[in-house]
Amino acid sequence: MASIFVPPILQVIIEKIADPVIRRAVDSYNLQDNLRKLQRTLPKVQAVIQDAEERQITDEAVRIWLCQLKDAACEVEDELAKFEADSEYFPSRFYSTSDLRTILDNLEKAATDGLSLHLAERNIEDEQFDKKETSSFVIGSKVYGREEDKRKIIDMLLTPSGIVGGGTTSVISIVGTPGIGKTTLAQFIYNHDKVKKHFDDLRIWVFVSRDFDTKRIMKEIIEKSTGNKCDLMDLDGLHTQMWESLKEKKYLLVLDDVWSEDQDDWDKLMPLFECGLDESKILVTTRSQKAASVIRNSVTAYRLKGLSNDDSWKIFTERASFTRTEEEKYPNLLAIGKELMRKCGGVPLAAKILGGLMRFKREEREWLNVQNSNLWSWKDYKKKILPALLVSYIHLPPHLKHCFAFCSIFPKNYEIKREKLIHMWMALGLILPDGGSKALEEIGDEYFNELVWMSVFEDVMEYEDGAIRRYMINEDFHSLAQSLTENEYLVLENRPAGNNLDQVRHASIVSKHISSPIPDALLRVKNLRTLLVFSEGGALEECSDIFKNFRWLRMLDLSGCLVQLPSMNFLPLLKHLDLSNNHFYYLPSQISFLCSLLTLNLFGCYNLERLPDLSRIRGLRHLNISGCEALKEMPFGIELLLNLRTLPIFIVSKHAGSLSDLELLKLGGELKIKDLERVDHVKEVESMPLMNKEYLESLGLCWGNEAADLIMNPALEANIARFQERKEHAPGPSGEPETRASDRDRDLAGRVLAGLQPHKNLKKMFIVGYPGIMFSNWVLPNLTEMVLIN
Repeated sequence: MASIFVPPILQVIIEKIADPVIRRAVDSYNLQDNLRKLQRTLPKVQAVIQDAEERQITDEAVRIWLCQLKDAACEVEDELAKFEADSEYFPSRFYSTSDLRTILDNLEKAATDGLSLHLAERNIEDEQFDKKETSSFVIGSKVYGREEDKRKIIDMLLTPSGIVGGGTTSVISIVGTPGIGKTTLAQFIYNHDKVKKHFDDLRIWVFVSRDFDTKRIMKEIIEKSTGNKCDLMDLDGLHTQMWESLKEKKYLLVLDDVWSEDQDDWDKLMPLFECGLDESKILVTTRSQKAASVIRNSVTAYRLKGLSNDDSWKIFTERASFTRTEEEKYPNLLAIGKELMRKCGGVPLAAKILGGLMRFKREEREWLNVQNSNLWSWKDYKKKILPALLVSYIHLPPHLKHCFAFCSIFPKNYEIKREKLIHMWMALGLILPDGGSKALEEIGDEYFNELVWMSVFEDVMEYEDGAIRRYMINEDFHSLAQSLTENEYLVLENRPAGNNLDQVRHASIVSKHISSPIPDALLRVKNLRTLLVFSEGGALEECSDIFKNFRWLRMLDLSGCLVQLPSMNFLPLLKHLDLSNNHFYYLPSQISFLCSLLTLNLFGCYNLERLPDLSRIRGLRHLNISGCEALKEMPFGIELLLNLRTLPIFIVSKHAGSLSDLELLKLGGELKIKDLERVDHVKEVESMPLMNKEYLESLGLCWGNEAADLIMNPALEANIARFQERKEHAPGPSGEPETRASDRDRDLAGRVLAGLQPHKNLKKMFIVGYPGIMFSNWVLPNLTEMVLIN
């Protein structure tokens, strides 16, 4: 059953109709009475929204009202935002007074209707999580109540299987219901000292999930066993390579979250069961007893049972930060908590979720609200979704509900970076200012941490050393999000769009072959705000319809699916444009008029040679050009983007890109300055343009082109050592080391380097091709890495 959400639209409208610019413009249309009515009504409605969002699940009248209110509010917000943008760039444009009046009247009527539904006012501030204890580093719960299970499974792994005539590798399956702790137990076993010692040749972990793609599984096994990328695509070649990588090794392979019950799928992995040394083992986690039974060489299906109430209580108290002292101080909460554990039915995930929900909450009414929720017995959800997930969602504060609901736009098992998701939330206005000095990115980081603590997100290591992390939405939470938003959020995965898409405002398209244009049914959606295109192969050959049809877009993601970007229509409301990992050489000039952009992501566009004028996009906060190594110079007006926080590359140029342009930019993260040999005058750095960059963590300073593209680029940094070795053995024309710089050049470079002294908070520094003499009078107490390449 879908649910209706009213994100912070009402607050946005309240702020807009109070804006002097909007008021002066709208006054010319004699709509003052309409705005005054909304100013009186909307704050009253805003006070009861949270109660309405909870009551709609059991009250159809409230649900219908919320739907009407949201439609009317979205239409007003769209028009006011468009009106605001047009008034800046097209002040003479004429608007129909009757159309504007009708839209405002519709919202006022919908708002007034809701006040007759006897909804309760909520003090939203009371519902906020305490953010004083949040941290970007979250420690997961310990493994409770699984000592006997752990001992038995480890014994099975370390004991010869006794398979006769069936190959060398036996399979042990951990079988259990969703959330019972199969993966957590397998991780604990995988990292146990006895297991590490016994399988010291090779241990491999592969996440499988619903899509049992045998080629992907084999490629991942090959890459993790050899340390090299595998580009093979044919089944025979993969079989041969996998055999070579595993033969004569005693290995442990974990296949996590297996769904397939098809014998043919397992037959394609036949070499796994025959190529390793005796005592090699495969450990499978699955929710299906049948899946465990069809696996070749399966010797044991270990059924994982629920935890005791006492062990569930240990998980709950750790997540809730509910200490022994507090158990004595709050006996009523102790009793309520014990009853909640009985409702969890021994499912560790449920105990973990409820513990995260009650963290730092010590009011009895807060605990009773969770205990007495009628959702524990709601039949519509009981079979598909853990009741604890739904109960925890209902008791989230509004800002987290909206951010959580948005995650339904992604396909299952999609991995995303924290920063990208936060930027998406910002584009849709889901992150609200806190009234203080915190940037929206910082507030969004707090939101993300809260959802991590609630077990909504699970971290995924992208590299073995854990240097870069991505996150994946917990599968059960993802199912909940999609069930709550099925009318408003549309995910098209290799299937045609339906015809009834009137309520859709956010859509994603997932396809392995995306050469075809956007589905016609989707093109007819009038109020689409989000469009994400996930291509696993091929390219979107024609996408001009996107810019022609979706004028209300706030977010557009075309990462890795474009042959070339066409001319664009004016999209005044677009705030997030992701064109990363594409191969075009230039961007259309119309991007200069995307006046509302907050994020422009061009990561990995390695052919891109130039950027258009960005001086009009004064609100731009994130210009990600990491990996755009073909860029010749900075775009015109870069020094005017005073809100810019992300700028990974800065290029010194005779035409554009003076170092003094950096002075007023509040950059953070990483920054690589290229072509410093082009600096002609020390006056460019007299203002010490990097000294005030307190949020800058990594800095690269590059003279010349050699090795400049390697540093601060994870895909290429492995080549740095080889590059340095080659340089050390490369003689000059006469057999002696080559002299590359004059005394004047060395003196100028030294003075430029001195003028580029970074803030003391810097953590990493890379210097390439520096022709001067190094000095050490900088004080960088937080520096953890320093790389010099001459």
